[in-house]
Amino acid sequence: MFVVKKIVVKALNALVRPFGAKIVKLGSGPVFIAGPGPSDCYMANEELSKMLLDELSDVSRAFFLQRLPGLAPTGFDFRAEVEKFMSICRDGQQQNNVGGSGFHNSFWIFLTARALDPELIVESGVFKGHTSKLFERACPNATIHGFDINLGKLEDKTGRAQFHEYDWSCFDFGKVNPNKALVFFDCHVNHARRLLEAQARGFKHLIFDDNPPLHKLYAYGRPGFPTANMLHNGLSADLSEVRWRWHDKQIDYTLNRAEAEAAAKVIAQHEVYPDVAGPTRYGALSYSFLAYVRI
Repeated sequence: MFVVKKIVVKALNALVRPFGAKIVKLGSGPVFIAGPGPSDCYMANEELSKMLLDELSDVSRAFFLQRLPGLAPTGFDFRAEVEKFMSICRDGQQQNNVGGSGFHNSFWIFLTARALDPELIVESGVFKGHTSKLFERACPNATIHGFDINLGKLEDKTGRAQFHEYDWSCFDFGKVNPNKALVFFDCHVNHARRLLEAQARGFKHLIFDDNPPLHKLYAYGRPGFPTANMLHNGLSADLSEVRWRWHDKQIDYTLNRAEAEAAAKVIAQHEVYPDVAGPTRYGALSYSFLAYVRI
């Protein structure tokens, strides 16, 4: 059976390769990496390669200075940090993260971590551990805690990150310095609940993945409903139940209005990171409304 699947995958890849896609496994359905990756597709000409680095530097500099003023320290070298990130992408240590953070998320998570330079990093939702490794490389002096109710997919436990196979809300962080701590939520759990939990534990700087606005929930099978995006942009007074189709499934969610309204009040700032996947074609379908949230 394995040999047959391998032959089928090879044949299908011959068909989709001209469109910049790749099938990496067959299970209940094929899984695609949409678009090329920076480790194996890039301009060999140095001057042309620099043009992409300049473009990404300009995008990140504009976003941080205009939308997140003060988060990056004075003199923060965006060009050098982008180059450092791209070097990590190409060194071969972090590949095949299908189902986890792609180029877009990794780019902004790395730069945010580098800019904030936190002493404590918390990750809720670990999966294979790709982002945990990225945090280790972005912040070599930070204490890193990764939480997941199932660590069965975790590929490497040998780094500095400490992993816990239970929900982050069960851990005692003690006294947290809100200005030197960062929490990344990628656990598909109710964002209202996560916001209130983070506030109660003294955190200030948060990143939320899988964070679509209300009218784009159709792109997700299991989002953290209600999302921070929904909470920030307001909930209609008559909203109680939300339904959408996810392929062959009917998805239904009931809103806990009291919890949602309480969580919306703690959001001081919500900024969706600008798309860098589509313009580069590095994981063009990986855009997930990743957002920085300050509470």
